[in-house]
Amino acid sequence: MNESLFPAKVDWGVSLLLAGLAVLCFGFGIACFFFPAPSYIGGVLLLLTGALLQSVWMRTNYKLDELRVRIQCGPFWWTIPLRHITQVEKTSSIWLLMGGPHLRFALSKEGLMIRYRRPTQQKWFGLFDPSVLISPADRDQFFDALLSTCPNMTLTKDGNLGLKA
Repeated sequence: MNESLFPAKVDWGVSLLLAGLAVLCFGFGIACFFFPAPSYIGGVLLLLTGALLQSVWMRTNYKLDELRVRIQCGPFWWTIPLRHITQVEKTSSIWLLMGGPHLRFALSKEGLMIRYRRPTQQKWFGLFDPSVLISPADRDQFFDALLSTCPNMTLTKDGNLGLKA
């Protein structure tokens, strides 16, 4: 299998929020340069914040190859080796986007929760097993590609992926 690219699914509410905040940051950033006492640092910081929000909105995707899942969310990225994945669950909850002990690289309420182990068996903050929430546009296609790529994973009774016994 070659490297497969899966774009992120973006809910309209998240899209509206990110685009709206980016436009506001750009507008206020440009306005900062034209105040009677210009605030160049504030303007530059607002422009950079707008660029960050736009890049998260426009450049979130997931790559799958023979060795790893690479997650990119704007300028941020995360890599998970396939041999470290212990469980993949289909999820559908807006609350997963707002809280919990997992990294959120999802822009939709419908996604996949990937749980994995670190080579050193360390937990995050000593409490939580590492997990990442993603939202591929075609969740089932990504799920099937992950199942065919991971030799140590099998379909569980509830329709998720788990380690083979």
